[in-house]
Amino acid sequence: MANVWVVVPAYNEEEGLAQVVPAVSQSLTEANHVAHFVVVNDGSRDRTQDVAEALANEYNLTIVRHETNLNIGAVWRDGMTQALAEARDGDLIFTCEGDNTCDMAILKEMTRRLETTDDVVMASRYQKGGRIDGFPFMRRVYSWVVNWMLRLMYPLRGATDYSIFVRGYRASLLRRAFEHYGADLIESVGFVANAEVLIKLRKFKPKASSVSMYYCYQQKGGGSKLNVKKTILEYFQFFRRNARTAAKYRDQPIH
Repeated sequence: MANVWVVVPAYNEEEGLAQVVPAVSQSLTEANHVAHFVVVNDGSRDRTQDVAEALANEYNLTIVRHETNLNIGAVWRDGMTQALAEARDGDLIFTCEGDNTCDMAILKEMTRRLETTDDVVMASRYQKGGRIDGFPFMRRVYSWVVNWMLRLMYPLRGATDYSIFVRGYRASLLRRAFEHYGADLIESVGFVANAEVLIKLRKFKPKASSVSMYYCYQQKGGGSKLNVKKTILEYFQFFRRNARTAAKYRDQPIH
């Protein structure tokens, strides 16, 4: 049975974190797995660190602490690196939201697919059966347009939601990606980093699929950390930069 490592971003998530960790643990326990958490406290100014330390007394939980807020790119880089340092190639590595907006019950189906057929599995608001509640109208429009563009520009069969945080990988796939790209795997600083990882994994021709999920925005404990205008600008910067990165690694063999 594969071990499951769960990277949880936490920036001022004292309320959400206390609910996410037990929910994830319960879902994976029901799937006959034990969760190993990597909580990345990204310079929180509330009681996130205290909550994480209390949870570490009850769950298998490692805390990676950033003294200042470095944003989600650094969170994924450091959290995934910590998980890969302990994971075997046959293990699974998940990322998830830290704000309690996602129904973690879908992790059971996601782990089943990763153990049987797929290399990467993502939760999806846009897969048939997906549902979104309480999402501000303009944020919903922005999310739909961004995902439509990414599916068009960087198609990956089975992928329908490039920006949602809830995603599972085979550890062997992530390890190959880090070994191939090094620091260039995650060049984006902000929320674009999540899509960037998926886009760069396309080079390895992974088998991917999506599991419809319920996204409940009104369960978010604090305000949104996403700055829409800043993130749109970062996407355009990514489009230009990714073309250069793809050319840089085009002739390098993959292992």
